Amino acid sequence: MNKKWSYTFIALLVSIVCAVVPIFFSQNNVHAKTKREPATPTKDNEFVYRKGDKLMIGNKEFRFVGTNNYYLHYKSNQMIDDVIESAKKMGIKVIRLWGFFDGMTSENQAHNTYMQYEMGKYMGEGPIPKELEGAQNGFERLDYTIYKAKQEGIRLVIVLTNNWNNFGGMMQYVNWIGETNHDLFYTDERIKTAYKNYVHYLINRKNQYTGIIYKNEPTIMAWELANEPRNDSDPTGDTLVRWADEMSTYIKSMDPHHLVAVGDEGFFRRSSGGFNGEGSYMYTGYNGVDWDRLIALKNIDYGTFHLYPEHWGISPENVEKWGEQYILDHLAAGKKAKKPVVLEEYGISATGVQNREMIYDTWNRTMFEHGGTGAMFWLLTGIDDNPESADENGYYPDYDGFRIVNDHSSVTNLLKTYAKLFNGDRHVEKEPKVYFAFPAKPQDVCGTYRVKVKVASDQHKVQKYSCNLAAMMKLIR
Repeated sequence: MNKKWSYTFIALLVSIVCAVVPIFFSQNNVHAKTKREPATPTKDNEFVYRKGDKLMIGNKEFRFVGTNNYYLHYKSNQMIDDVIESAKKMGIKVIRLWGFFDGMTSENQAHNTYMQYEMGKYMGEGPIPKELEGAQNGFERLDYTIYKAKQEGIRLVIVLTNNWNNFGGMMQYVNWIGETNHDLFYTDERIKTAYKNYVHYLINRKNQYTGIIYKNEPTIMAWELANEPRNDSDPTGDTLVRWADEMSTYIKSMDPHHLVAVGDEGFFRRSSGGFNGEGSYMYTGYNGVDWDRLIALKNIDYGTFHLYPEHWGISPENVEKWGEQYILDHLAAGKKAKKPVVLEEYGISATGVQNREMIYDTWNRTMFEHGGTGAMFWLLTGIDDNPESADENGYYPDYDGFRIVNDHSSVTNLLKTYAKLFNGDRHVEKEPKVYFAFPAKPQDVCGTYRVKVKVASDQHKVQKYSCNLAAMMKLIR
């Protein structure tokens, strides 16, 4: 990226907004057919469990920086290895991934990978349709991902289906019974039985690489009922709460070792909320989600929420502070429910108008300083071993603008610093930081222009701060 900004001023008005805040830092797809030996038992092989509003491993609190990745159940060994090894190098302790391929959708066909290819029929169990001969078994890929994560000491959160149509999801279950209403997923007994059957099969699967049944595998930190479940037809939230209660209870009945979470976006059902008059619809029963009731369920171990204010209609000037308030509201609700809280997805587009590093700094600091259990960015990727799809640097393409790779970029370095803090490192190097909040990207500007600056200090207040054009140009070059 070109670091040099060119400003042509007819008249200069610089308004510096110095928000002084404390901060701490400043192989080809070859599927092995022989069983591999599991990792030597270590403390990393203990189950993560909940104790009040904390997650624990052994007698120590478990806090973490985590990430997400959606292709680990269908890509090559090399691509899986690179993501997991990158996570380890960055200090990332948890990866959230998909544990489903529902149906024979066009997308699943494009990946030539299947898991539950028909309702109740699973790859690797009995004969398969002729059109699936030679297709990849997604269960085997998931086996390998768990095996690799186990070797590297990375915990996994495995999601069991999707609110959206990617990789099949809820609509595939609805289509299997010949219906078209998405929200039948939560109420139709045929669908609920099919979902339970799939969950039962997955949780009781024996990993071909480790020889360990999934429900006995400590590398798996948690099961998530669905990715971003919504139920528009019932704004009271009752339907989704009943479904989450039923399914979490079912999972716990056969797998008491693992944590269970909903996987929702964290929408509240309250009389009001938001920041600076924006985003109140996220607090008033939006899409049939009632986060306060979901986190209170007996068999839900921790609360999840997601954060994409750019995509939720929040104005650019309020994105940072709106997200900060959203975080604080969830942490307060978690304390009230005496449950841990994880910001399990968040993202600011690298190509947008926002200063992504500054916002990630604010959000991670807020989670860390106010007792959040984990912050998981969307999304970590790595190499792409397909030269036809890889970008110019050999990486998996940045399809949605949120990609993070293990490089030397300022955002990646920031996430590494917070990983150390969440991991309990008391020797983190702390440096003050000055952010240009706006304009945040290199651009030519003519005429009068307002510049917004944010100062982050290292555990002490900035007594005074002055800025002139020469100093500002030196800073931004």
